[in-house]
Amino acid sequence: MSAPAGSGWRTSTRARRRGGHVAFMVLAAVALAIVGLGVGTYAIPVSDIVATLFGTGGERESVTVRDLRAPRMAAALLVGAALAAGGSLMQTLTRNPLGSPDLLGISAGASTGALVSIIVAGQLGAVVGVGALVGGAAAAAVVLALAALTRGTDRMGTVVLVGVAVGLLALAVNTFLISAASSQTALQASVWLTGSLHAVTWAQIGWLAGACALLLPAAAVATRPLRILVLGDDLATSLGARLRSAQLFVLAVSVLLVVVTVSVAGPIPFVALVAPALARRITGTAGSALGASVACGMLLVVAAEIVGTILLSPVTLPVGVVTGAIGGIYLLLLLAAPLWRSRRT
Repeated sequence: MSAPAGSGWRTSTRARRRGGHVAFMVLAAVALAIVGLGVGTYAIPVSDIVATLFGTGGERESVTVRDLRAPRMAAALLVGAALAAGGSLMQTLTRNPLGSPDLLGISAGASTGALVSIIVAGQLGAVVGVGALVGGAAAAAVVLALAALTRGTDRMGTVVLVGVAVGLLALAVNTFLISAASSQTALQASVWLTGSLHAVTWAQIGWLAGACALLLPAAAVATRPLRILVLGDDLATSLGARLRSAQLFVLAVSVLLVVVTVSVAGPIPFVALVAPALARRITGTAGSALGASVACGMLLVVAAEIVGTILLSPVTLPVGVVTGAIGGIYLLLLLAAPLWRSRRT
């Protein structure tokens, strides 16, 4: 049966519209990051920021922008992109809008691994990244193993429930590790657990950029089997999809995207949950909206970093505190939406 006349034109129009939305959000995130270079106790006009970026600014402006604020803004863009991509993959894989690495215990598990490196081994830097990778992978393996032992038809729904339980256990372990550490180490670990970009260095940004350069294209490749997996396990298998290998590949990419951000900035909550949902609403896409999710995540984290800088100035709030508040409001709205619709009808 041939496609209805004009269907191809409508499809291309929708694709161009979605592409326009993505391009606008990326440009808005970059523009907001440039504005963020001038935000802080020492305010710098945009004209001086541009001059500094081209190497003609004053010494004070150059040091402030290059050494203090530019790493934070660059990290905000990269962290937002990685977390949103990981969340988009996970939500599409689980077919659940709450199927976020935050709620599946992966972020908490990565935090546990990093805390062991910080508190037990007394290490920072690359060792924290290794610890986060081991912890996140272990949490994902435990979730899959426990979910496989349960019975029922809603396998992905079971994964979400088991992930919440594993996340709570990991949070309990994190609390114990901090309480058992020395005062100085516990304070350092507590600050790291809030999720902050203030201590990010250019070396860490290089590591994060390299990881994103590898993992974001892998995420784009992972979206191809997701288009079939969203149809359901039985139908996807009947269409020839290698179900288990495809799920493991998507899960591995999602876990790696999350743990690289945890290793650099600590756990920044709810970005992986909120950004894909907002992207789907903006683009009107029901399934995976990876590009829009990445752009939305970049915009969300940059905005949260700027809000944290100016909200209680001269006190600076870590970006994780701001995104946590945004995520809490989002969950309240998500829970209140059915009640609101029932009252209207």
